[in-house]
Amino acid sequence: MNAEPAQAPFAYLFWVTGARRAQHAALRAEGSTIGAGGDSDVVVDDPGVSNEHLRLRREDGAWFVYDLASDSGTTVGGNTIYRHPLTDGDCIGFGETEVVFRVLGPETVGVLP
Repeated sequence: MNAEPAQAPFAYLFWVTGARRAQHAALRAEGSTIGAGGDSDVVVDDPGVSNEHLRLRREDGAWFVYDLASDSGTTVGGNTIYRHPLTDGDCIGFGETEVVFRVLGPETVGVLP
């Protein structure tokens, strides 16, 4: 029996508000940093966003978001967080920006939410 290895799902952020509205960014499983600074993996032009504002990464098969001691904080579903597990469809807020976290498995690649 030839079982194919399961492919890891792809995770993305889809911008709902802010300067990047209607854009998306792919996340790296080992971690993606979001902020206003040029050293961030995903740079956001938002006056309320710190240089390194938040980080998303996959740990033991689950995705987490971390606030990186930002000035204005990070929310998930409107609640302020420091570390929070994410599920598909969670709304993440930082500065004046809101994004939707989406996990797309191999069967849904190419299908936008």
